[in-house]
Amino acid sequence: MFTKIRQKTILAFFFTVSLNHTNAMDSMTDKELSEETGQALFSIQNIAPDSNGNPNQNIGFYRLAMQVEMESNLNIKSLQLGCGGVKGAGCDIDLSNVSLTGANPIDNNFASTDAKIKNPFFEFAIKHPNSAALREIVGLRFGAESVLGLLSLGSNPDSENILDDTGIGTITGDLNISVTDSKLSNGCVRLLVCLPFTGTLAPYNTSISVNRAKTIDLTGLQATTTSVVGFPIGLTLNNINVLNQPLSTVHRLLLAKDKDGNIPTSDFYLSLQSMPITWQKLSSQSFDNPQAQSGWWISLPNLQISNLDIKQQVEVAASDVIGGILFNQPIYINPLDLGQKPAQNCYGSLKFC
Repeated sequence: MFTKIRQKTILAFFFTVSLNHTNAMDSMTDKELSEETGQALFSIQNIAPDSNGNPNQNIGFYRLAMQVEMESNLNIKSLQLGCGGVKGAGCDIDLSNVSLTGANPIDNNFASTDAKIKNPFFEFAIKHPNSAALREIVGLRFGAESVLGLLSLGSNPDSENILDDTGIGTITGDLNISVTDSKLSNGCVRLLVCLPFTGTLAPYNTSISVNRAKTIDLTGLQATTTSVVGFPIGLTLNNINVLNQPLSTVHRLLLAKDKDGNIPTSDFYLSLQSMPITWQKLSSQSFDNPQAQSGWWISLPNLQISNLDIKQQVEVAASDVIGGILFNQPIYINPLDLGQKPAQNCYGSLKFC
């Protein structure tokens, strides 16, 4: 009984103190209030139809953002969005063993790192926003003013075997792909015998939109030879193509502007829409994003493929080599293991936790 009475007495005391503090607050005039400064936790932005270059017909946007900086490290065993429905069997996005971490490891491990998310937001796309009778929500987007981190996917036990890769089952969205610091190590100019050569791939960038894709095509890659037996160096191969490259071989999606993971990106987002919608691109404040199609959609600003060593034999005929240039003669390379390993985001020997 004494314990219960004491608890009630303590609660009454704090309640009284709270009331006293409330009563002690001073009233302020509008002028005094206007001279104070502060920051709101939430901010709201509206883009009306036909304003700010909005190309969507009679669609307005309403964005609610939190003025915070978040740090996150997480693991998701399976992420499936937009499965079945009007599109039929399959999923818009089907990912396994997903990890969100910092962009760079600490002692070769990502478990102690965090992705940095500044001012996260969600945004509604409203059709007929000025009509109470006709207005409807046709899209929802999740994003942030800036994100810096690494999205790691799947598994790759053997980096020489393309058949054991897991991670991206299917994906729907726009992918900005770059290939850097890569090389050919098994080239051959065919004369009477094979004259071996090596080469360096030129930096390659492309943007594609895909719908429930399992593979992508990398077309028009270029390389310059660094050594050719019997020919001068500097031979240009300007039409290298990798067709039907499995997306399951991609295990690291860098959420950054630069390849070293030091500069945050503003253009990573996840959205759901009932009709095709062009969302605003935050980095440019313009509507130059690829049009997101119906269903779930992800925008990946930096699908980075680096330090790729193409060991398949790339053979060209000596008769095709004229003046140091291989005249648009297409060269096809079979799909290959990109050699990427997912980030180690567990302590100890666990592969995924």
